Amino acid sequence: MNIRRILVTGRLYAELAALLPDKRPDKAFRFVAEEELTDDDFVWADAYVGFRPAGPFSLANLRWVHSLGAGVDAFLWKREWKKDVLLTRTVGSFGEQIAEYCLSYLLRDAQCHDVYAWYQEQRQWKPLAPKRLGEQRIVIYGTGEIGRRIAETLRLFGVSPIGVSRSGRDTPPFSAVYRHEEAGEALAC
Repeated sequence: MNIRRILVTGRLYAELAALLPDKRPDKAFRFVAEEELTDDDFVWADAYVGFRPAGPFSLANLRWVHSLGAGVDAFLWKREWKKDVLLTRTVGSFGEQIAEYCLSYLLRDAQCHDVYAWYQEQRQWKPLAPKRLGEQRIVIYGTGEIGRRIAETLRLFGVSPIGVSRSGRDTPPFSAVYRHEEAGEALAC
């Protein structure tokens, strides 16, 4: 595959512009903010790099699409994919970092940090009983590498994580997995 014209967009397009052009004189790059993408950009490009399809996204002239994120769902959702267009994604160890990120928000909520901050601003003291994570119903959308890592981390806190995926296939370490169409059941208390 001979890729020559690469269209780069997404929230990191400016940072990537500073890193890439001088490194590959055999490639032409176009760095464009998502909101500024035009049909002409997609006519020009034979490769697209971004977190999701943006602007007047079109596969007509593309031969390669690269997702800067860990997943490609945004590119495939409700779209007929051309078999001659290569779709790739960024790989790396996102699971641990994202699991810690999610855990920080769950603990913040369980320990009532926002409520206590509000009471503090009001100069009031009203003790609240924190919630234990193991007593919460926690549903994770996506049972791939990242979702599994989040579930593994939460199990350390006594959580029985529930997963939602396209297939609904049982996947350790989830206590149950529902298909997207059954998500309401997964969320029911």
